[in-house]
Amino acid sequence: IYDNMDDLAQSRRVAGENNHNSKLNGDEVYEILILYHEGDADGELWTIEEIAEAFEVSKGSITDIVYGRTWKDTYDEFWGDE
Repeated sequence: IYDNMDDLAQSRRVAGENNHNSKLNGDEVYEILILYHEGDADGELWTIEEIAEAFEVSKGSITDIVYGRTWKDTYDEFWGDE
């Protein structure tokens, strides 16, 4: 029984692109952070709803990305480049 629990704990540690359920890759997540925090080529900031629609993922997924709850490495890299 503990083997299964260990397996479950390990599966939760699979982050970002390495998670087979991920619909996004690191480059897309970085682009999402730029669109939300800095804006597009015209300087227009995108809403969470607009980004979710463009990338075909849920608003919750985008919210988690822009606040650093998921894709933490990419989030930290984004803010480290500032």
